[in-house]
Amino acid sequence: MVAEVCKPYLIEDRRVVVTVSAGVVEFGTSHMEQVDMLKRANLALHRSRALGRKQWTMFEPELGRVADHRRWIEAEMQTALDRQDFELHYQPQLDLITGQIVGYEALVRWRHPQKGLIPPIEFIPVAEETGLINQLGHWVLTTACAEAADWPDHVRIAVNVSALQFRDQRLPQVLSMALQTYDIQPGELELELTESTLMADTEAAQATV
Repeated sequence: MVAEVCKPYLIEDRRVVVTVSAGVVEFGTSHMEQVDMLKRANLALHRSRALGRKQWTMFEPELGRVADHRRWIEAEMQTALDRQDFELHYQPQLDLITGQIVGYEALVRWRHPQKGLIPPIEFIPVAEETGLINQLGHWVLTTACAEAADWPDHVRIAVNVSALQFRDQRLPQVLSMALQTYDIQPGELELELTESTLMADTEAAQATV
């Protein structure tokens, strides 16, 4: 079905291509409310989109468990930010010629009081989808500068900046305040951006830089 719909067709001599993703639920003989069936189909649809579109996915119970865990992450994140459950770990950066440490990359981790250490792969996507990535990213930037204040001058601190945070109009102010408050020279702080972040909106990127 998906392959047939995705075939190109002509409209007034113009070639048109439509991409389709689908989520499939097996109704069977067991009783299932229409709302529950639509929820399951929607979960399967999201999986299809995540896999690259133009395909279909059959609902499996694991998708429901993943969705429940995502909702738990979303519900707990704001509390975690208020409670300051997040912490920074630092990965050294080496000069390949001299072998000396020239900097550290700040890596955020979530230490939940009951669940323990939650890996970034579980909470960063949720933070980006909910907009909490701005609050979290600003905390990472400020905390990294505070902890790097006593480092030797030749040691840089590197901080990852997400696409959403980069487009946040408050970022330059947060950055300037952190540098001034903790007496960090601009050359001692490195912001790591992906190419897609810069290309998503080149005018805004140039203005921010």
